[in-house]
Amino acid sequence: MRKIAHAPVACPDGIVLSLSEISSLTYRATRGAGYEWGEAEEAAYASVWLSRAGLDWAGTILGALSGARAHTPLPARGVWTAPGPLCPLRTGMALADFARLPEGPSAEPVVCVAVAHPLIILPFAARVAASLDRPMRLSWADVEACLKPGQAPLIEGSVAADEPVDVTVACADARRAMPMWPRFHRGDICDAQYRDLTALALRTTVPTSARSQAGAGAAGGDND
Repeated sequence: MRKIAHAPVACPDGIVLSLSEISSLTYRATRGAGYEWGEAEEAAYASVWLSRAGLDWAGTILGALSGARAHTPLPARGVWTAPGPLCPLRTGMALADFARLPEGPSAEPVVCVAVAHPLIILPFAARVAASLDRPMRLSWADVEACLKPGQAPLIEGSVAADEPVDVTVACADARRAMPMWPRFHRGDICDAQYRDLTALALRTTVPTSARSQAGAGAAGGDND
């Protein structure tokens, strides 16, 4: 089975968001889930990238934010592990940070052990490809994803992963033909997903109180 990156994910019972709305919603939801500011910015980048590729950005991000907190990887040559399942967001960020280091994929293939929601890693692997100016290949279960600098991903297999999986990240063959980026600049999201992400985002707001309401508005009139 081949999943074509050009085809947007359809969500008949949902709404359509612009890329800026996807970025903002993901950013606030990630902060609401307890991640740091910089991590929230990276999650927003990942959501926009996945949406542009026609992949399930909302379900992937929501799954990563709603589950039990996964672990930060411990980079080592050839194998990255942690005491439990790896956080895909922090694993992707680490891959980009370690791209040119001995522990990174430029030296030899890296196996990231037990990654939850591995689709989130793809945008960061694309960043690695751009940094190294070399195609990258990711594989887990029956999935193989190829990424070239400046081009859309080519993905074969069913990208859904209900359980943590081992993800192999390696430099790839430059001769493989790749699709161009699609022209749409929006992403679908189901109503339930939108409600859940909004609920996470609202954790960053301050509840109203009698004191805050009393201090709202101008101190005096503005009728001259």
